[in-house]
Amino acid sequence: MKIKARGLLYMTCAALLISACQTRQTTPSSPSTHLPPSATSPTPTQPPSPSATAPPLPSPTASPTPTPTRPTSGEVILPDVSGLTLEEAEQVLAAVGLPIQVNYSTGQDLPIGTVVKQRPAAGEVLQVGQVIRIYVSAELVTISAAPGLQVGKNSTYSYPVELNAGVPYLFYTQDTFNITDNVEWSPLFNCCGRMSIAPVGVSNAGQSSLVFMPEETGSYSVVIKNDNPVRFSFTLVIAYYSLGE
Repeated sequence: MKIKARGLLYMTCAALLISACQTRQTTPSSPSTHLPPSATSPTPTQPPSPSATAPPLPSPTASPTPTPTRPTSGEVILPDVSGLTLEEAEQVLAAVGLPIQVNYSTGQDLPIGTVVKQRPAAGEVLQVGQVIRIYVSAELVTISAAPGLQVGKNSTYSYPVELNAGVPYLFYTQDTFNITDNVEWSPLFNCCGRMSIAPVGVSNAGQSSLVFMPEETGSYSVVIKNDNPVRFSFTLVIAYYSLGE
């Protein structure tokens, strides 16, 4: 009885073992769920996006201010420069093509360095290039007076002076005396005399004084030429016009 029971138990175990083996053979194994790691594709490099702000434009180069063209021919109306300074008057007249000749006037009520009058008068129609005489209020300052100088008949006398550039000097004679005839003679140059500045040759033939503005500082000579057949003594006065500068 025990043998039959044991045999039955063995048979049952064997049957279960066979069944389990058959099930293992018929059920396919599930593939692994672990996929191989995917290759990481490189992130494409994006070109830098253009800036939204446009690059600054180059600063425009300022055009040079054109120099006003001065007329060289034709007719112009003479401006009124009375009451202006000498520099202002020169600029105004140069702008219309009119050069100037400066004369100095003392004892005026206007401030020193002011244009007192002009010749021709303002408003006249002139040709470009015509010289305009302007008269400027100035103070006459005497530098020296050399009395007792003598010049022989039909001869010259030279007086050395040191002058500065850009200064309007005035030279004139006074106390002129005719030594030959023993009489006063004033002025020396009304008839046959002449004053000049050497070595530049500026002259005042027939006039009683001479205005000279040196371009260079240096030594000059005031030359008195006497064309009269008589001998003179005189005083040479050297002064300059101050414009208050």
